[in-house]
Amino acid sequence: MSKTHLKSLLLRLATLEDGPLLLKWRNDKQTQQASHCSTPIKYSEHEKWLNALLQDPLRMLYVVEKNNVAVGSLRSDFANGEFELSWTVAPTHRGQSIGKQMLSLLADKIKAPIRASIKKGNSASIKIAEYVGMQYVKEEPKGVFHYQRAAIHE
Repeated sequence: MSKTHLKSLLLRLATLEDGPLLLKWRNDKQTQQASHCSTPIKYSEHEKWLNALLQDPLRMLYVVEKNNVAVGSLRSDFANGEFELSWTVAPTHRGQSIGKQMLSLLADKIKAPIRASIKKGNSASIKIAEYVGMQYVKEEPKGVFHYQRAAIHE
């Protein structure tokens, strides 16, 4: 994928104002199927989660925009010297390689190890993780695949 595609995306920190849109994406049926928690989330729960996340210095939540339109979200959680990444592509932008583009944008900035936990059967997210250099590590008994990329030494 060319770097010009990456330059057309804007990665910005999420705010409380993004809450309704993020919840809409989270409660999309296809997103629910791919999520570790596959039931709809109520706004009050989501708002509490978002408030806590935005105040946690070890967690970052980004909204990805293309041409001033929100196309997805990325989250990074830092613990034990590595970043766990998760992502959601807006339902209206699936199938356009947006997931690969936006995860590349974040993964390229991180030199520490990165990892992702992906629900079995979520082939789109598996392809996205592999695209940024993560490799399959193991499967948990409940059908969660773990992918990881080692630290990058330049």
